[in-house]
Amino acid sequence: MNTYADGSDHHQSRAAGHSIPTLEQQMAVLLELTRAITEAQTLSVMLTGVLSPIAQAAGWCYGEVWLPEPNAEELRSAARWHEPDPALERFAATSAELKFTPGGGLLGRVWQNRQAEWIADLHMVDPAKLMRPERAGPAGLHSGLAIPLLIDNVVIAILVFFAREVRPENPQLRRLMTLVAAQLSTAISRLQAQEALRAQESLLRSVTQSAADAILVLDVDGRIIAWNPAAERMFGYAAAEAIGRSFTLIIPPAYHARYIPLFPWRARQPSLNERGRMIELIFLRNDGSEFPAEVALSDWRAEHGPCLTAIIRDATERKRSELLLRQANEELEQRVIERTAALQAANGELERAARMKDEFLANMSHELRTPLNAILTLSELLGDGVYGALNAEQRDATVGVIESGQHLLALINDILDLTKIESGTEVLELEAVDIAEVCGAGLRMTQHIAQQKHIRVSEWIDPEIGLVLADPRRLKQICVNLLVNAIKFTPRGRCISRCRAIASSTRSRLRLPIPASGSPLKIFRACLSRLYNSTAA
Repeated sequence: MNTYADGSDHHQSRAAGHSIPTLEQQMAVLLELTRAITEAQTLSVMLTGVLSPIAQAAGWCYGEVWLPEPNAEELRSAARWHEPDPALERFAATSAELKFTPGGGLLGRVWQNRQAEWIADLHMVDPAKLMRPERAGPAGLHSGLAIPLLIDNVVIAILVFFAREVRPENPQLRRLMTLVAAQLSTAISRLQAQEALRAQESLLRSVTQSAADAILVLDVDGRIIAWNPAAERMFGYAAAEAIGRSFTLIIPPAYHARYIPLFPWRARQPSLNERGRMIELIFLRNDGSEFPAEVALSDWRAEHGPCLTAIIRDATERKRSELLLRQANEELEQRVIERTAALQAANGELERAARMKDEFLANMSHELRTPLNAILTLSELLGDGVYGALNAEQRDATVGVIESGQHLLALINDILDLTKIESGTEVLELEAVDIAEVCGAGLRMTQHIAQQKHIRVSEWIDPEIGLVLADPRRLKQICVNLLVNAIKFTPRGRCISRCRAIASSTRSRLRLPIPASGSPLKIFRACLSRLYNSTAA
């Protein structure tokens, strides 16, 4: 895109007075450009060095270079040159703060369109098409040229030049600037690639130097050609001592025959069996001590030939931790074995004690049941009058003896069923029971205990209670236990006013509240004392 504008007579006279570079001058510019490009070691130095000869040879008072940001859609100012002038210095300072986007201003259009643009007079252009017209005026700038530097049709930089006079486009000058742009494009691309490579090498060097693992590089003959600080610390050799020597420097002699085949290689044998995974080797320090390490090997090709990289990590602490863990596991396994044996022995003792208990209970139950059966038989004979007639009191006493004996016999039978209870297989034998008979039997069985304490016990049966579904033997035992406890905690000579049986229709339950007339605190202390004594025993 080319833009032309007609200026005033004054500006045209200044333009006419400016001479176009001769062929010799153009060749001199290109040679100077070549020298600056060749001698420059960095991109910024090269860009600053080429602006002055180009601008001065072509009659521009101001020149600058803009580069696209790598990761942003913006142009940044990379280099500037101008004639000694405070106004141009201010223009350069304020311009360096600007950012151009594609399509924005003169530079943005050149970037977007990838075409050079020559403006004969900046003051004759719509200010909306420029980004710094208010800056150009105070600096006395009138004409400008922006040239994109392309590589593979991609803008890698933009050259911008300004002059104080009105300058219509000149084909000869345009060709010179095109040659300059082409030469600069190649130079900028090369220097950018070199700087990227140097940055990558610097990063790699920083990573290598700061790595905690030893990093070695061996050449095709097995000589050490790289040795990082971690290798110095690990093996005790300075880089100057290690580089150039064979890698057998760090291999114990006893392991040479085993380890050497892992390292040497030739172009005809480029592969390693251990490539790509960690292997464990024994290494040798400068002080003669040996230590285990993990090694990762990788072969690659450099300019001078095949190379091998070895990344070595000291495994001493890991081996020590593994040993301690293995010892702890072995100790734990031994303790488990010993504990299991102890538990098995304890279980054997418990089983033996359980068998002895069962044998004891069986023998005791048999020994108790034999005389008890005789007592029951004799009591029944007495009650039937076989040994003579009995009066009413004697018959009642005989009935009490028989009922108590039968209850005792039932308890002895329960002892024989203790194994059922322990195994959870005890089954209640439910049947229709007359609650009045159960309560009456309980009173008769505990009457002699109440008489010894001169305690009178009275009963009351709820008339709504008929037959209840229960295990008669268990229910009788509950009633007897409640009465015995009530008598035990009732002071001598008192009265247990009501032994009541109450029906609850809402919950289908039978309540047997048998209150003791003693002090609740006294009852609690007595229970606590019994609990403490039994626990202590």
